[in-house]
Amino acid sequence: MKKVFKILNLNFKVLLILLLINLIGCKEKKLLLNCQDIKMIKIGYLPENINTFEPVNSPEKIASYDQTKYELIIDSIFICDLTSYINKLKSSNIKSSHDFRIICYLYLKNNTTPYKLYIGDNNDIMYNEKQMKYNEELVIFFKNSLNTDK
Repeated sequence: MKKVFKILNLNFKVLLILLLINLIGCKEKKLLLNCQDIKMIKIGYLPENINTFEPVNSPEKIASYDQTKYELIIDSIFICDLTSYINKLKSSNIKSSHDFRIICYLYLKNNTTPYKLYIGDNNDIMYNEKQMKYNEELVIFFKNSLNTDK
């Protein structure tokens, strides 16, 4: 009888250890950006006074408007400020009906695929195809930096 309890106790410990390893391993790992790795940032945005009459749910749609403005940024201060805001983003499970107004491509010095950041109305932020929690500081940073009301 003692042998059976010993085996059950050992199996329980092994199961508990495996469960803990699985829980720790499944936690989403966030890749932090280093602003020194970014070569340039390309931003496209629709001025706030533009009525699109339909949701802008893809970066291609933003590019299709004649009023879309573009900026290419190589300023290291802007890049580091933006990087710090991006590193604070947290993923979200909330589904959103996208209405993007700002698209941002971060080109790395190692010439890999650019990181993508989309910001829209309705508290909508996507980063590398993942929905993120709304970050008002990031939105204000963009609006102040880009002067999106013109």
